[in-house]
Amino acid sequence: MRENFEYRGYGVSANGCNYVARSLEDGDDFCLVSRDVERITQAIDQLWDALEDGIPPDWLMDSTIDLDEPSVAEHFGVAAQPRPLDRYKDQRSAQVLLALAMVSIVVPLAVLMHFKLSDCEPEIVFTLAVSAVAMIDMMPALLLSVLSALAFNFTIVPPETTFTKPTREEIVYFLINITASIAIPLLLSWIGGARRARVRTPST
Repeated sequence: MRENFEYRGYGVSANGCNYVARSLEDGDDFCLVSRDVERITQAIDQLWDALEDGIPPDWLMDSTIDLDEPSVAEHFGVAAQPRPLDRYKDQRSAQVLLALAMVSIVVPLAVLMHFKLSDCEPEIVFTLAVSAVAMIDMMPALLLSVLSALAFNFTIVPPETTFTKPTREEIVYFLINITASIAIPLLLSWIGGARRARVRTPST
């Protein structure tokens, strides 16, 4: 899905869960807001048709129009759909659910490795989980890093099922997870930006 583009004199950009279209004319503060980019383009088309006919659309009542409002949305044939993830919004609650879900999967696996495989390092399972979540978003990965540190201390470090003062190794693993939580999303963002720049740059 396009994130930022121009359409018939309007600049359309992604803003959280929504798309926002603003007139490219200087001094014009008019804007359109919707979760669905197709609804945005439909509204712009209707504005241009209204300009030609000299009759403003019925939904044109303010300088900022929420196209997803029921009284406005009925003028469009497309139903607005929430953008993915954003992937997740309500994003905060979904981030918490994602981190909790990963912990519920990883902890039993780490405990099984701890008791059944004497030479293994179950902490690596937590780091892999954090890295996987970091490829989706930074905030749930950071939350998972904290939850993983607590779960590791409670279930793996002797005496089990008791919180103890973190050891030097636990602190190192926690810092590794935090670093992965921050570095992986930033690296993916940089790679994506480099690819978009390469696509926009015409070949000579």
